[in-house]
Amino acid sequence: YNSEAIYPLANHIEPPSKDLPSDVMKIYNEAVSVFKLSPKSAAALLRLALQKLLNHLGLSGDINEMIKQKVSDGVGKKIQQAMDLVRYIGNQAVHPGMIDFDDDKDIAFLLFRLINIIAKELITIPSEIDSLFENIIPVKLKDSIAKRDNK
Repeated sequence: YNSEAIYPLANHIEPPSKDLPSDVMKIYNEAVSVFKLSPKSAAALLRLALQKLLNHLGLSGDINEMIKQKVSDGVGKKIQQAMDLVRYIGNQAVHPGMIDFDDDKDIAFLLFRLINIIAKELITIPSEIDSLFENIIPVKLKDSIAKRDNK
């Protein structure tokens, strides 16, 4: 209508990481579906997606506490910053704050990318390395490595 797609809602949002748990992927896709109509809603949903992702990784508590736990576990500074960006921007979407989503949809748009970056770092890469290690390193060498590392 008037040169704008009404349905489907056109966007250039990247698809969710295939490694996201199904409940997180469902929230991500819901955020995609509402982004054009309400970037605030999308940002809030992506904050929820991060919280559910951290729950999936075995963490509990509020989202800030779970990020703190990941930092204690040795997560890299850039991933910590990505998680804090999603947390902060998502919080600003539901509480009055400094971000005006009506004027700056680009900020909410970036959260989709951040969720995929976080998933890649916390799920995809560890899974790929575990698989390679399991399938390539002989059992004797794994035993030797475990002894070396006192495990």
